Amino acid sequence: MSGFANGSIILDEVRNVYYAGQVLSGRIEFGLSQPLVFRVINVEFHGEATVEWAETEIEEYDGYRRQVTQDYTAKEDYFHVVQCVCGGVGVSQLPAGNHSIPFRYQIPPTAPSYFEGTDGSVSYYVKACLEYPDGREADELEEAFEVIVPLDLNMNPAMKQPICMEFEEIVSSMCCGSGSLTVQVKLPATGYCPGQAIPVEINADNQSSVEVHSIKLELVRRDGYHSKTPQSDQYPPSKFLERCWLGAILPHTKRTITSEVVVPDMIAPVLDNCGIIDVEFYLTVKLKLSGCNDHLEDEAQIYLGLVPIAELVDGKYTHPMEHDLPTGPIPNLNAPYQYIQPQIYPSVTLENKMQNVHVQNVSNYPGQPAGYPTNNYPGNPPYPGNAPYPVNGPPNAHHPGASPGYPGNPPYPGNPPPPGASPYPNANCPYPNANSPYPNPKPDSTPYPTNPPPFVPSPAGFKIPVESSGHPMGSVTSPYNPSAPPAPSP
Repeated sequence: MSGFANGSIILDEVRNVYYAGQVLSGRIEFGLSQPLVFRVINVEFHGEATVEWAETEIEEYDGYRRQVTQDYTAKEDYFHVVQCVCGGVGVSQLPAGNHSIPFRYQIPPTAPSYFEGTDGSVSYYVKACLEYPDGREADELEEAFEVIVPLDLNMNPAMKQPICMEFEEIVSSMCCGSGSLTVQVKLPATGYCPGQAIPVEINADNQSSVEVHSIKLELVRRDGYHSKTPQSDQYPPSKFLERCWLGAILPHTKRTITSEVVVPDMIAPVLDNCGIIDVEFYLTVKLKLSGCNDHLEDEAQIYLGLVPIAELVDGKYTHPMEHDLPTGPIPNLNAPYQYIQPQIYPSVTLENKMQNVHVQNVSNYPGQPAGYPTNNYPGNPPYPGNAPYPVNGPPNAHHPGASPGYPGNPPYPGNPPPPGASPYPNANCPYPNANSPYPNPKPDSTPYPTNPPPFVPSPAGFKIPVESSGHPMGSVTSPYNPSAPPAPSP
């Protein structure tokens, strides 16, 4: 096995649940059957919220109707941090065997709670990425985790404010008579915790002939989703968490009723720092009146946290879902955020070796494409024995497929052209002033010497042809001169 084929990400929190502001720690575990050559191993920490839903609309043009589906989306990133935990300098190698690479990251205290809803979610994950130096697709491991906002209701004075909902109704009708109805519903505070009983006090003064058949208390949750492309809002139906029915209030009576609404066992999400998803809790009160009178209804928003108000708790509070909470202590959300320097897992750097391999793929001759070795003919010159164009012998003897030469006579009958004369009669030399394309040419030398040049070893271990002067041929400029005028047609 190689790479992350049999690897996994293991978090130190067994439940993969963390508080906002808590340090997330874990390790990447994998085994290698042979040494692993790689470029870098990174760990990514990511938190985001996404919203997506679709609505179907009917459009009409010139009497034709068609159905159109409109998608609504939004996304919010809370953090995206990439840490290098192994390698990262050139090319590295890990030996065969089992490896465990640790990592640590402090979750921002402002991160909202993990949430899964009908049209949106808040999610978190850790991803390990193994990158190779040869361009292969990277290996990835991913592990999701949850974040809980440890909302302490004692830290916000607004959570301790009492709630009072008041109903005032003047009854006047032929069938029910006239009179006034006043009902007050009081709660001692605004913030509560799961498992707590919300004390409810009802003071009723019914001076009418109307009877209040029942009083219904409901604890509901309402979710809201807000898209940005295009901008719109989505509010699914409310979810009823708890209900409570109280007795009747007879006409011309006064009555005080005390009751409780128990907050169900749950881990309440706190999404105050999320701009595209809302989760709110309300206590609704509904009065059902007799006769033809309309029912009365009101509501008040309450907040659910993790640490209850001290004045409302007798003894020690235990969260009903303690087994689903992180095992670590609740961090101080007001403490400054601290960056944790990642630990680099030891590996062997192969940068120098890979550089030598890279040099072998680079030509020492200007103009020659990379990837071809500089010594195309190891041990022998490119033209064994003779120059590419033989001095004696039939024309094109070494090039059977070439066009035949001048039949019968050489191109210059009689005597060869004098030194310096153009090889083409009545034509100008393609190089002004009869200059040779090679610097400092010798009178008796040609561009292709009859004997192969000697070779000297290059720093990369290859042989580089040199001139008789001792200078490498690779340092000679190309015979093509872009500034020279073109040769006329013969």
